[in-house]
Amino acid sequence: MLDYKKNRTKVNLLMLFPLVINSAFATSNEFIESLSYYFQSYWILIIATFFLIGVLISKILQNINLKSRSDNYDLTDSEAEDYVTDSHLMGHDFDDLSKLSEDLDTLEKLHREKIDQIEGVKKDNLTKIKELKNKINSNFNHIRSIESSNTKDRNQITQRNKVSEKEAKSIRIREIQNQKQRDLILERNELNEKKLIELKRKEELNQENFNRVEEHNRVIDEKTKEIDSLTKELKKSNRLAKEAINVKKAKINNKDISKKNIVKKPEHKNQNIKRKNKTSTKKKKNNP
Repeated sequence: MLDYKKNRTKVNLLMLFPLVINSAFATSNEFIESLSYYFQSYWILIIATFFLIGVLISKILQNINLKSRSDNYDLTDSEAEDYVTDSHLMGHDFDDLSKLSEDLDTLEKLHREKIDQIEGVKKDNLTKIKELKNKINSNFNHIRSIESSNTKDRNQITQRNKVSEKEAKSIRIREIQNQKQRDLILERNELNEKKLIELKRKEELNQENFNRVEEHNRVIDEKTKEIDSLTKELKKSNRLAKEAINVKKAKINNKDISKKNIVKKPEHKNQNIKRKNKTSTKKKKNNP
């Protein structure tokens, strides 16, 4: 046990601490239930508890200062008697008891004032604790609303992600189809290029054949020109031969007419002339 005379401040603190704790946690069960209900938001709980602890510590320090100031006046009856005997009765008469009673009254008033101050501090602490509880509840309600909005946003985001995944799958399918079409188009282009190469080769062959045909036509034209010139010459030679034949016939006719007027010669001579005429006509037929 502590000696009250020697350790007044300690004893007063020990007496004051349960009072403050009881006043602070008068409704501790409800408070603990609310805290356990919102235990999922533990970081806000930690902040709120540290804030409450700070407020309580500040209030305890204020009460300590008040009690330290009122230690000289917060006395029991025995201490008051000791105080009277120590301070007032030493060297004074007992006729001053009225003054001592007045001092006791003033001490009682001071003691009551201090008690009233403590009660006011208690009430202030209770009101502040209620305000803190209300703030905590409002914060938790705000956190609930934020969490509900976050859940809604998450649901919307998941829905959008599902839709985007479906769109991505459809896009991938389209890309695969487009890639297949591109491959087919490339194959067709390769075939077309091969066909074009073959067509070019055929065109080159056709051009070569055409050139050959033109060359043959040119040769044929030259030959036809030569033939035309030869036919012209043949026609000319035939015309000249016909003219020569006609001249010879005319000469022969003239000779015949002259022979009729001349005396007839022996027959063997006439036979030789006929033979010569036959040979001459054969030569003319062979060489027109």
